[in-house]
Amino acid sequence: MDQRYAFPVCLLLALAGTFGCSDDDEDPIEETQNGEECREACTGWERCSGEAFDVLECRQRCVEAIDDDRIGRGAVDDCDDCVDDADAAQCVAECADVCAVVTETFDVE
Repeated sequence: MDQRYAFPVCLLLALAGTFGCSDDDEDPIEETQNGEECREACTGWERCSGEAFDVLECRQRCVEAIDDDRIGRGAVDDCDDCVDDADAAQCVAECADVCAVVTETFDVE
């Protein structure tokens, strides 16, 4: 390699390594899926419970809990599935335990 190109090439490689690669292990597709799963579960619980419920705050805390590995997406999916499948009259009784991950872990009012 010609000496006059050595420094610019090294600089370019250093910058590409710094800015081109993220230390974040977060996959943007997974982040979107987590947000959607949490939104569905939080919205479903609000509909099921008939209570005033801050769905946006619930969703945000849910995504953070998944990102921090405090809960798994499977638990959020279980809540969403329960409220979708439950009889409207029995929804709270049938899903309160399953959706505790949404209603209690996040303590959203």
